[in-house]
Amino acid sequence: MNIANYENKNFSEAVNTIEEKFYPATFISHWHNYVEIIFCTEVKSNQKTAVLQVNLDTFELEPGDILFVWPGELHSIIDNSDRCLCAIQFKSDLISELPDFRSYQSLFRRIKHIRSKDLPDLAHGVFGYLRHIIEVRRDAKPFGGVENLISLYEMFIDLSTHINDIVLKSNGAVMYG
Repeated sequence: MNIANYENKNFSEAVNTIEEKFYPATFISHWHNYVEIIFCTEVKSNQKTAVLQVNLDTFELEPGDILFVWPGELHSIIDNSDRCLCAIQFKSDLISELPDFRSYQSLFRRIKHIRSKDLPDLAHGVFGYLRHIIEVRRDAKPFGGVENLISLYEMFIDLSTHINDIVLKSNGAVMYG
């Protein structure tokens, strides 16, 4: 692995955001030590998807889809020519250091691609939190950093609830795209 493909940013806030207009159309394979959650807002052309690669697996994101990139995962943007992607980024210890979430770490990392057509309720809920985080940061609201942490924690509480439901239904096997 070429160290030049390692990227690690120092965020001024606990949760960094990248809006559509700043998310690149393409980006080389790279990895970093923070979580990146990418989501597709709307596709304006006939293309219908944005294409990304994580650990050599290709993901096509449609509007409402969410992609989780965990620390250390090699990933790239193959095609975001419609500029339909947004993302939030944060250090994984925001989640891993909380006792309530600690036992879910390995299960969270199994979540890759939440497809809105396959899990519409979950995708809609997570998408709402992500969109809210982007808006709070853009509007520079007082205590916006705290509000974004609360939204992030609420999102992971919802994901934990979903994981519990899946584990109970499937007797321990959790599988995601």
